Amino acid sequence: MNIHIVLRGQYYVDKSTRHGRSSYKRDFLDIRHNFQSNVLDDLRLSGHSTKLWVMTYSGPSDHEIENLGVHKAVFLDPELLGEPGYRQFEVVSKSLDMLPQNDGGLILVLRFDMIYKKPISTWMNLESDFDLVVPWREMNEDWQAWHYVDWKAKWSHSRIGDTFFFLKNLRDNVRRFKKATEYDTRCAHEKLDDFLSRGLRVRYCVDGFYNSDTACGTPLADNPLFFLQRPFLVS
Repeated sequence: MNIHIVLRGQYYVDKSTRHGRSSYKRDFLDIRHNFQSNVLDDLRLSGHSTKLWVMTYSGPSDHEIENLGVHKAVFLDPELLGEPGYRQFEVVSKSLDMLPQNDGGLILVLRFDMIYKKPISTWMNLESDFDLVVPWREMNEDWQAWHYVDWKAKWSHSRIGDTFFFLKNLRDNVRRFKKATEYDTRCAHEKLDDFLSRGLRVRYCVDGFYNSDTACGTPLADNPLFFLQRPFLVS
């Protein structure tokens, strides 16, 4: 299968805050060997033909990012991060514009800060009939206090994990995906209804509920696929 691998977002973060916690620093180059072995090498050894595309913000190691075997890399002005036109799904949309459309292959939209627990070919879940694969049904850490009375109703929300997307590059799926995400005013976790309304057949990579924030410290953060590169520092 022809697979387009898209790395998007920030490859380097010097200082950031998340949910009011301590600042952290991260650099994709510190974990690139994990990505190389569990994604690039694994897919090629599994018989797939791959191309790596990058849509990121300029940082101190742009040249090294280009030397990762990238087919095409676009480096955005970091001053634009979070501005209109440069929010999460807007950057994803820009990255998809780089790719050939409807070539019958598969598009993997991945983040730079994912540290994989096992080779991606072992959990891609491509056997079922789908247009779009998302990680799982999302469980926000603030909802842990929910009691188990009527738990089915409380857990039947439509939040989804947003750390990666696998999209079949056919049936005009790229256009459908972009239309579903063009109004980037809602939380990225709340896009399931938009995907379904555009006719995308959505499947979950993992059954059950998990929290995409793998640093939140709850059992639901311990998903079987990856954890995020967030080495928290003392303030």
